Amino acid sequence: MPKADTARVTARLLAELEVLDLNVEDPPIEDVIELVFAQERPE
Repeated sequence: MPKADTARVTARLLAELEVLDLNVEDPPIEDVIELVFAQERPE
């Protein structure tokens, strides 16, 4: 999910569900790089 949505979605989860454990992490840099190169369009 976009980082900008993290606080809103986390707040909703905590308000609507019985949350026993929650972990919010950035994705591994390798995954981000792979996504960036996969989205490049050849000229």
